[in-house]
Amino acid sequence: MFQEYWEVDDTRKKYTLTILGSEIFRNKKCKWKKHHYSCYDTYDDVVANKPEHLLYQEWAILTGHWETEEHQVLSQRNKSNHAAQRAQHAFGRISFPQLREKIIKS
Repeated sequence: MFQEYWEVDDTRKKYTLTILGSEIFRNKKCKWKKHHYSCYDTYDDVVANKPEHLLYQEWAILTGHWETEEHQVLSQRNKSNHAAQRAQHAFGRISFPQLREKIIKS
């Protein structure tokens, strides 16, 4: 899949694919939590409405992690910190380094 988009040197291929794969998985977890976990009140509803392409064992491990007290504290802290931010990123998918490069070139 990745080979369709990028030409990666063989010496850095494993590292690059690992980084790309972990980023994709992190984004999927975020969407799964939003659409299949946070919108339900009971754990039974969460388990019954798992993403269709995940196995029950995978979903149970993931939801079990989200249910832990440690994760709940971390999630609440991140939510509070995000709400306290004054400046919001308004450039969509363009990162600040990409924007800086674009400004320098023009």
